Amino acid sequence: MAEVWPSAGWDTGGSAASLVGRICTACIRSIPVTGASLSLMTGAGNRATVHASDAVAARLEDLHFDMGEGPGLDAFREGQPVLVADLDDPRDGASARWPGFSPAAYEAGARAVFAYPLALGAAKLGVLLLYGDRAGALDADARATALRLADGAFFALLDLLSGSTSAANGDGEWLGGNTGFYRAEVYQAAGMLTVRLGVGIEEAMVRLRAYAFAHDRPVSDVAADIVGRNLQLRDDNDGSGPARREQS
Repeated sequence: MAEVWPSAGWDTGGSAASLVGRICTACIRSIPVTGASLSLMTGAGNRATVHASDAVAARLEDLHFDMGEGPGLDAFREGQPVLVADLDDPRDGASARWPGFSPAAYEAGARAVFAYPLALGAAKLGVLLLYGDRAGALDADARATALRLADGAFFALLDLLSGSTSAANGDGEWLGGNTGFYRAEVYQAAGMLTVRLGVGIEEAMVRLRAYAFAHDRPVSDVAADIVGRNLQLRDDNDGSGPARREQS
């Protein structure tokens, strides 16, 4: 069974987690879909379900994890939406593309699945997965709305990542340290990344937090290593790219 993000899951708690839940609700209310889910992924293969609107949405997340295939995984890898209007229509090719996922998703109650990657430039965090209990394609307005909500989900996940390790409490505040110093050092590290990688400050923060998530480390620790020149992030964001320098 796929891992469920501890600070969100079925019921949302803190402000960032609550926003994730509201984004999924907004998808259901503003797009002709039945349910929605958000998952965190990394290029190294780590994956966690952040929020699922209902049992079918949760089941679809589990199927991606169990089968190792599905529109959500393809959307993340390809960096573009994967839209399946009818899982049971041979012309859509879903059964051939995902022979394990498609029949199991159909049996779970999904008839259409729409996956949107959560990304900013080269930085990828996860996937917004929408499903419908009736077959049917999304029109242009619905697709545009889904893209806007996926953008919002991306930044909501960033907020969750900043409190994703054991060094943070439920409100995303860092324990046992000075919050002002933590923020200053994180932004200093992000500034160094903008120069080193030639990216904007937002993407630098994304890469910093994504690396911390992929390696299960506090963002503050990663930032300290970067500022201390003990860690370099290469321009690939694959979760394995940083080259560590040994301290003399």
